[in-house]
Amino acid sequence: MPLSMPPINPSTLVRIVAAVGISLALHSAPVAGQAGTTPAGVPAREVRAVWITTVAGLDWPTSRDTAGQRATLLAMVERLHSSGFNTIFFQVRGRGDALYRSALEPWPAIMTGRPGGDPGWDPLAFILAAAHARGMEVHAWFNTYLVKGGKEPPPRTSPPHVMNEHSEWVVRSGDQWWLDPGEPGVERHLLDLARDIVTRYPVDGFHLDYLRYPGRSFDDARTYNRYGGTTRRDKWRRENITRLLGRIRAALLEIDPLVKLGVAPIGIYRNPAGVRGLESYSDVYQDTHHWTELHLVDYVVPQ
Repeated sequence: MPLSMPPINPSTLVRIVAAVGISLALHSAPVAGQAGTTPAGVPAREVRAVWITTVAGLDWPTSRDTAGQRATLLAMVERLHSSGFNTIFFQVRGRGDALYRSALEPWPAIMTGRPGGDPGWDPLAFILAAAHARGMEVHAWFNTYLVKGGKEPPPRTSPPHVMNEHSEWVVRSGDQWWLDPGEPGVERHLLDLARDIVTRYPVDGFHLDYLRYPGRSFDDARTYNRYGGTTRRDKWRRENITRLLGRIRAALLEIDPLVKLGVAPIGIYRNPAGVRGLESYSDVYQDTHHWTELHLVDYVVPQ
């Protein structure tokens, strides 16, 4: 069932975060299974992290054989551990699909060669067990609004891909398909996904990527005319992103306050003099400074 979506007062979120004592610095929290003391002012540990990309099997999986998939994933964890890494960002949602057992979104084709094909095992549960046994953290890396590449719609699956279930939520931008952040149904769906992962899996963090608009030319006239009111479109777009982030933060605090919430925004917030790079604030509508002011995130990993 869709979640009810009551308004969330940002000041209330700040008080909740402060009450549970969540640190704004990821490196201040100990690794799962580790304990110890450090001198005052010295972080308990530093984050030595690596991303494991699963879109198109870029890092993993390298085959469709179940035994081979499990063996190579375990070997990656062992190699990272022996090399001194202590955190893994594991991509669990690449393009509107789920690299874990989900009743809400389909398996990606990379596992079996067929979209929606059940591989017979759960990669997220597997890597969590392997990493935690070695004192390592796993953060569920979640691609938020980008759900499909290419011109063709995805094939029919069970559960269905979001493009097939709710075509009215999706907008084409170039050769990609993006969920419209201004659509209330999109917000409910993404929040349902976040709650489902954190409720059923002992993840150490929830890592949001593509938490943005694709660009200024995004065709959201329908939702802006319907929901934007008198707010300027650029401000309204930033508010849509911030509201989703705030509601995911509130959900994580309710389910497990120790789960860290991280974001990977575009690296340039606003261009300094003489620089003409992609701005997170005005080009893709990420107000990272505001997110940290409201204590909505525990860590920021700029791209």
